[in-house]
Amino acid sequence: MRGTSLKCAGSWSGDDAVAIPRRGFKAIEVAAWNGLSEEKLAFEVMQVVRRHRHPREPKAAVKVDACGGIGIRVVHFLLAYSEEIEVIPVNVAERARLPNEFPLLRDQLWFALRDWLKAGGAIPEDSKLAAELTAPKFEFDMLQRRKVESKDHLRKRLKRSPDRADALALCVWEPAIFQPDYPDDDAGSDEADGEAARLDPYGGALDPYAGGIGV
Repeated sequence: MRGTSLKCAGSWSGDDAVAIPRRGFKAIEVAAWNGLSEEKLAFEVMQVVRRHRHPREPKAAVKVDACGGIGIRVVHFLLAYSEEIEVIPVNVAERARLPNEFPLLRDQLWFALRDWLKAGGAIPEDSKLAAELTAPKFEFDMLQRRKVESKDHLRKRLKRSPDRADALALCVWEPAIFQPDYPDDDAGSDEADGEAARLDPYGGALDPYAGGIGV
């Protein structure tokens, strides 16, 4: 199973922690928790993995939003299960892999999710997820890059954090698919971002056991 994703948005503030397992173009379930410790969250994510991973499959890839303290601590606890999973921390607040098109990786992930859905991505029945997927607006910044509506604005309109949609965006994120070549006229960025991609454990390898494009 490739692409089990944990979205840890801070259980102390009333937001949910969400895990979504996926195979190819199908997100299998939405598991959500509130008020759990980081160690308990890691344990619950492993239960999701174990429900859907076949015994003879390679390790499941678990992508974790690690841009805050809670996410980093969840990563720490998930590493105890390294015989079963590959833990991949992702900082969605960092620079986009396509900096000429998006300011932040979060913006790029949301548009990659849109492309995945347009290509036939299927999601489980979940009214909150459906509402969150259709809620965000976007605008162009001063450099004409696409920028998704901030989470603070989404919280105000939805009356909650879009944790489920954030988790799905992280789950379907595959740099090898959603990151085309950089333009030749930006050689400096090519070199820097090429190095970043080389260091990114999830940014260059196609999944050898996927049932479709990206898992």
